[in-house]
Parts: sequence; C-alpha cells; structure tokens
Amino acid sequence: GELVWEQCVSSSVVERVVAACATVEAGEVSLVGYDGDDLQCLAVDERTDELHLKYYEPRPRAVEKFEMADDEGVYNKLLVLGSAETLATVRSQLAEELGNDAALTQAMPHILEILPRGCSKGRGVEELLMHLEIDEESCIAFGDAENDIEMLEFVGTGFSVANALPSVTDAADASTLSND
Repeated sequence: GELVWEQCVSSSVVERVVAACATVEAGEVSLVGYDGDDLQCLAVDERTDELHLKYYEPRPRAVEKFEMADDEGVYNKLLVLGSAETLATVRSQLAEELGNDAALTQAMPHILEILPRGCSKGRGVEELLMHLEIDEESCIAFGDAENDIEMLEFVGTGFSVANALPSVTDAADASTLSND
C-alpha cells in the first residue's frame, strides 16, 4: 500500500526513553522501536516474541543500539513492554522527562507506547481522511483502549466495545458488543 503520512519520534526522545529504561531493574522491561515494518530491540525475549506470536507484528530483531539519525528520528513509535506495575512507574518517569516532546499512551496494561508529539490514532485517521477527501462526519471507528480515545472523538461516530476501558466508553458516542 501507499504511505500517506508519517512522523517519527525525535532522536532526543529515543535517547531519553533508552536512558529511562536503563534505570529499571534488568529484565523488567523490553524496549522496541518501530522503523516501519522493521521492529528493533536491544534483546529478544519473551515480551518481544509475544508481539509477533500473539499480536502478529513483524518479529523484532536484536540490534546493538537504537539508531540515532538526525533530530527527525527513524522510529515511528517506541514500545516499552513490562508488567502493569512497572510500566506505571516508567510512564510517570517518562511523562516528567519528556513533557510535551512525545505522546504517551497504552493499548494494554503491559504495553506503553511512545509516539511523536501530536501523534495518535485520531491524527492518523485525520491524515488518511484528508488524503481520501472523506469528511470525518462520514466515518465511524471502534475502540477499547486508551490509545483509541482521540480517534473515537475525531470521527463522526465513535463506538466503544463492551469490554472497553471506562474512559473509552466515556469518549464514545455509542457502545457495541465485546471484541473478545
């Protein structure tokens, strides 16, 4: 398919996320960088394998260090994988460290996403609809997790699924059946 729009996490943000993850006890978190379909991690482990085996993402490959190009960066997003408890601490630390330089969201309690500033599923849908010349009021979307909220608020009608987080249900116009 055609790439319609792309934005990358700045190299400065990548450096700060790598540094924050290094302060966590060894083995407690895994960090994955998405360079398009090329997923990179510092070490392949059960958590990185789960991205491929359970969520059908491309298999992450181990790299010596994350790429640091220019300030535009090379990664579309970073994932920090770990327990919900550990990620709550990491998220708090990153929120303070990164401020408005990046967006933090979670699809699941054990996956923290670090996105370029101003990026979200809502922004992605907005860019796609502009490219296709479709009015957002003509669009519907479905969601269940925190990373869906901006998308549900942007489209004409946003649906939460029955098993959605309460904050997602609050953001939606209507609800439907579970996606489990």
